[in-house]
Amino acid sequence: MLIIDSGGVSRLAERSTRTLALIRALRDDGLWPPIAPTVVLVESLQGHSERDANTNRFLKTCVIETLVTARTARRAAELRRQARRGSAVDAIVVTLAEPGGTVLTGDTADTADTADTADDSLALVSFAGRTGDAGEAAATVVRAFQAETTAVQSRSIIFVERDPIYCGDIRAALASIGIDLSARPDVEEV
Repeated sequence: MLIIDSGGVSRLAERSTRTLALIRALRDDGLWPPIAPTVVLVESLQGHSERDANTNRFLKTCVIETLVTARTARRAAELRRQARRGSAVDAIVVTLAEPGGTVLTGDTADTADTADTADDSLALVSFAGRTGDAGEAAATVVRAFQAETTAVQSRSIIFVERDPIYCGDIRAALASIGIDLSARPDVEEV
């Protein structure tokens, strides 16, 4: 099961060969179609039909989760409190991915912190939206590898190389704490 946040919607709505490759990889891994909670649409859409055309076209391929139950909302609130950061939307996305689902996000820091508080292991799929994200994403990955929680230890981290500086910063940050990505079977770089 693949749950997408607004960053995931934006990335998958792009019309590019890299996005097509990502969609094919997600299909190959049995993670298609993605699930988009309606609260994510609020962050993803601009309310302008021309500007929203690609996003709306992409959303037709998704399963739109229209119901956020009181139970889901309470669990999301608990995860958000435990993480001490992140938006309510991030917390709902992570809650819907429990147990053992996958989250596609562009907001690695907040989503990773929320996912770290989840009871079950989640796969966090992230990507570089722009070069400026590289340092924050690298720090998030280092925290994930240093953490002692079951959720993080069993998490597969997949980096979609959209910007070579991003992936280079992550490799360098991990090398600085003695982690060699090539020796990790749970890390896949696409």
